[in-house]
Amino acid sequence: MPGRVLVFDPIVTNRIMLKAQLSIDFFDVTLAADVSELRKYVRLGKPDVILVSYQADRAADFETVKWLKSTDATAYIPVVFLQVSEDASVWDQSHDMMVEDVLNYGAAKWLMTARLNLLIRAKERIDALLAQHRTIADMGFAEQSLTFPPAPSRRTRVDVSLATGSFDDVFIARLNSVLGRDFPNLRMHSGGGPTRNQNGADLYIIDPSSVGSDVAFAKMIELRRREGGRTPSVVFVTPQQQQTLTQRALEFSASDFVDPNASVTELASRIRRILWHYDMSHHAEEAISKHLQSALRDPLTGLYNRRYAEQHLGRLIGDQSEPKSTVTAMVIDLDRFKSINDTFGHLTGDSVIRQAAQRLKNNLRSADLVARLGGEEFLVVLKNASDTRVRDIAERLRSEIAKRAFLTECGQSIHVSASIGVSATKTTWASSKEIIDCADVALYRAKDAGRDRVNFSEKAA
Repeated sequence: MPGRVLVFDPIVTNRIMLKAQLSIDFFDVTLAADVSELRKYVRLGKPDVILVSYQADRAADFETVKWLKSTDATAYIPVVFLQVSEDASVWDQSHDMMVEDVLNYGAAKWLMTARLNLLIRAKERIDALLAQHRTIADMGFAEQSLTFPPAPSRRTRVDVSLATGSFDDVFIARLNSVLGRDFPNLRMHSGGGPTRNQNGADLYIIDPSSVGSDVAFAKMIELRRREGGRTPSVVFVTPQQQQTLTQRALEFSASDFVDPNASVTELASRIRRILWHYDMSHHAEEAISKHLQSALRDPLTGLYNRRYAEQHLGRLIGDQSEPKSTVTAMVIDLDRFKSINDTFGHLTGDSVIRQAAQRLKNNLRSADLVARLGGEEFLVVLKNASDTRVRDIAERLRSEIAKRAFLTECGQSIHVSASIGVSATKTTWASSKEIIDCADVALYRAKDAGRDRVNFSEKAA
């Protein structure tokens, strides 16, 4: 399902222009002419991002943004101010109002699309965290609610040493001062090369004009491959007209990008949003790790177990806040697994299951659920996935199991395949049992047809 964009602008020509532009890129666009319409569509549509006319909201003393940011259900929905002309001072107001971004009505099509996609992907991750916490609460575990923005509770490290060509000491000092209001334990590193302490930084600002494009992208690759800790975020510095360079940075998983002439408040706003999301994710992961590991995780693979998966799936099915949302399930079974245990022993069998789990996890988004149902059987749950995407994911997962040999503890190669059953993609299911049973039936058909294949439910796409 495309990202849901809600546009609030009292000027009808602006609304029509934005809907035409955004619909071309498959965004699901809803238009609001006044505050009452906006509030209605927020309640009914649960938008992924909200575009607000800066001029209109300023004239109303920012009534719209104040309401959105003060309501628990909407505080984490990203808000973008739309302005008529380039005016850096808008960022001063937007930072105070906790608005996530500022765009011109006449912004280049690729730029607006890139900005909105970044915000929507970030919100999807927050949605997944909130869903996890609700599932945990439903299972009877007492956990403090996630709030947005999260309360500052830990040391935050930002590394600017790879961007000193664009941001001088005065700029960095002002940036540190602005960010320090939201992050009292902020530590900013700006000299002597990138941070080299054991844990590194939470966020890096990387400027190819300061260190060279090759070094910049090599550093991003290094950060993505870092082991033993969470992958840090990256803000990439690139002129707005450099579309190719920006898109390459996004392909390398940059969390955001910024023009080298950006104001202090613009850069601070972008960093603040990323760090807030980082903190929420950190808090959620710590809660699960500390209190709920044994109850929710499979001890062999580290994946969620059947108990959690069924509860989470039931919540997705019962969520009526998004009436058009769809849920799809895949049941994945390793073929002829008993022969592996019989031939190589159960320790090797356990190793194959662990490796298979890792391959599945590596090929799914953080917002998708992958769980071990038991034995050599896994469950994958996709929310709001198009028919094409479901097919692509199912084939990719099957291929990832079959194309590379699994290694035993002695380095011996074992070739394993998997059969996958895919449920129908529907907006309504009676229960988690129904959707799993639907995928199970499709799985048995895949087995009967010769294994190492994907089979879709008769009602699936």
